[in-house]
Amino acid sequence: MESAVASSKSERRKQGKALREKCPRTAQAEWKPRSKSQDIIKLLEESDADRIAGLIPVKYQRMSVSPFTFYRGTAIIQARDLANARVSGITVQACGDCHLANFGGFASPERTLVFDINDFDETFPGPWEWDMKRLGASLILAARDRGFSKSVADQTVRAAAASYREHMAEFVEMKVLETWYAQVSIDAIKEYFRKDEDMLARLSKKQKQASSRTSEAVVPKLTAMVDGLRKIKDAPRLSTISTNLLKISKSSA
Repeated sequence: MESAVASSKSERRKQGKALREKCPRTAQAEWKPRSKSQDIIKLLEESDADRIAGLIPVKYQRMSVSPFTFYRGTAIIQARDLANARVSGITVQACGDCHLANFGGFASPERTLVFDINDFDETFPGPWEWDMKRLGASLILAARDRGFSKSVADQTVRAAAASYREHMAEFVEMKVLETWYAQVSIDAIKEYFRKDEDMLARLSKKQKQASSRTSEAVVPKLTAMVDGLRKIKDAPRLSTISTNLLKISKSSA
């Protein structure tokens, strides 16, 4: 059995290397700008077809803040840009919206605070390259948004790509259940930033906040008793913003 597994790993490595003939790593840098005749507004309207109509103005208000926030709300544009890009042929269950702001800390079922992707409403089977390219682009835009230099932005993307490559190499040597339970804990992050006192303080603060958000404390804030049944409350702030934006858009029309 062990030899069969080893053989399988060896075969998969050979298959992976063979795919580089079809799509060498340098090909990942190729990008063809979309036609200027393509209507971006129609693309956004298409992606909003099944969303809650009253919250769409809120989405656009948030997108208008900066290039980074615009990027966050326009996964469909990049998806169309990448649709015809060269890929290696390895399909995964992609996040589909793997930008920087969709990562964060949350409690695992074991009540351990972990860091991971926390948004999967765009998930679909697709090329692994799409997630990595969306993440890389978001890192560049986030660096610009925060006023970091181009060299810092480039280093960040290279570090993310290297980390992905190195961890994939580690995972392939692990058993299925080992990869299933693999996680980035808050303690591991604190150890990584052990020499950065400011970052450690910020992480400790976030850890304390997360630990205090128990279901007992959150449920009363997010729900209400209606006719003897507990129901989730509407978000009044978002509803108010949405109503006001709709009034403004109608008055401007």
